Amino acid sequence: MRRYATQSTIVAKLTTVLVALVLAGTAHAQPPTKPQAQKTPRAVKLPDQTYMPVVVDQEFATTSEMDKAAKAKVMERQQALFEQRYDLSDNPSDAMMAAGRKSVQQGVRVKLSEGITWPKLATMAPEEIKRDNLFPLGFRPLPHTKHAVGGMVFPKAQIDAISKAESRDLERFDVAFDLPDHLTPEFPPPIFLCLRSLFSPSSRITRVFSNCRDWLRKMIL
Repeated sequence: MRRYATQSTIVAKLTTVLVALVLAGTAHAQPPTKPQAQKTPRAVKLPDQTYMPVVVDQEFATTSEMDKAAKAKVMERQQALFEQRYDLSDNPSDAMMAAGRKSVQQGVRVKLSEGITWPKLATMAPEEIKRDNLFPLGFRPLPHTKHAVGGMVFPKAQIDAISKAESRDLERFDVAFDLPDHLTPEFPPPIFLCLRSLFSPSSRITRVFSNCRDWLRKMIL
């Protein structure tokens, strides 16, 4: 047992000496590293708020006149985009919308690139469609008519109806609605109200339904 212990001790000592020699040789072979000068961090000016400020550098009247002058070009640009992407023709079907006041439009509305058909597009691999930029534009994101400004834009029929019923003018001076009337839903939208017997004539729910009914009757008539 003592002989094996002595051999183990000798092996451990030799291993320690060998490791020390290897480390010493590695340290001697590497060139001494020069201490790097510490860089002074640049001062960063933080904003006073976390949102972008809205800077209005001109009077509203000036902005209004500029937007009114540019309105025609804005609508021409959007119309050209629609004609490039979609078939906007009036092609009614025999099916009617929920209230029976307008026909449901029919047919394929998205246009394809020149020389491409739907069967041909169906046989192409996704990589090929992407490489040749053949993915239909009509399925890509559609920008707002005036994208930098955004906001609600109402069809003329709704503007006229609201103006007649409530004397409110929803027409914008900078942009107009961009879809033809035959591609818009019915207005006023159909709302089918069925009062249940558990609602008393004086309940709040019944009064709300009655107000909606009166408002819709005024909009239609």
